[in-house]
Amino acid sequence: MRATRFVALGPFRMASKPANRTQSELLFEAYLASTGIRDWEFEPPIPGQTRTPDYRMRVGGQELLFEVKELRQKRPLPGPSGAAYVDPYKSLRRRINDGRKKFKDMKEWCCSLVVCNMGDWEARLDPETVLGAMLGDLGFVMDFDRERGCLVPGTEQPAFLERGMMITQKTGEPQNTTISAVIVLEEFLARDIGDLRAYATNLRAMEAELGRELTPDERLHAYARRVPSEPRGDRQVPRVTVVENPFARLPLPRNLFTGPFDERWALVTRPLRIFGGNKLQEQEKAEKEANLHPH
Repeated sequence: MRATRFVALGPFRMASKPANRTQSELLFEAYLASTGIRDWEFEPPIPGQTRTPDYRMRVGGQELLFEVKELRQKRPLPGPSGAAYVDPYKSLRRRINDGRKKFKDMKEWCCSLVVCNMGDWEARLDPETVLGAMLGDLGFVMDFDRERGCLVPGTEQPAFLERGMMITQKTGEPQNTTISAVIVLEEFLARDIGDLRAYATNLRAMEAELGRELTPDERLHAYARRVPSEPRGDRQVPRVTVVENPFARLPLPRNLFTGPFDERWALVTRPLRIFGGNKLQEQEKAEKEANLHPH
């Protein structure tokens, strides 16, 4: 990587003119502040480049570039049947293409695309769908018995099919390798762990009294009927889910974006979470004990 001039900002300060930032950019800056990342610059000029990324950051002597994009889309009018066609990949693939254009001539930098859903009802930004946007629609493949002319039951295997943005459709060769990762930025509901554990204890007492397990609906109703006057510490926190591009020319360092509620996913023979923040894991354990997500 060639040496480039970098201006360190010093202590973090929120933008003095919010009009100069989008909502997602302000959220990204709030996330950076919450994790103690302060060595960044907004819309920095890049030597020799006509395009300007949204952010440049320096971590461990390495300069990283980030482009922040919002997903927004109005809900279409339903058809005569009341149904509507949904493509969960469309908006994200459009943004990946925007990132490709922005980073086209920045192959010597580690470049990542940050996406934030600001009201796109159709988009899905869970890690598996993000990987599907990158590598191909999520689906499955099966063996076909040519002699009998039928599929072979039990041979189903999950697979990434067509339309992947990081795969050339005709040849299957990698493309868009300059994008190191797609980073999902969001406001995450950090639950009150003590409240969840108290609720789990009450559930067990109710089930013992009834002599049976509660149904999913009964569990949710019991959760909703908690005493509203009880103080709870639920709060919204900014967090990111990093989804690695397996074909990245310069991978995003794995020691970055490791906040208490953050996640990191990679393709390791299959989509796999390779990092989960300590607070996130604590909340997931408490939610499991409370059986809030039985399925």
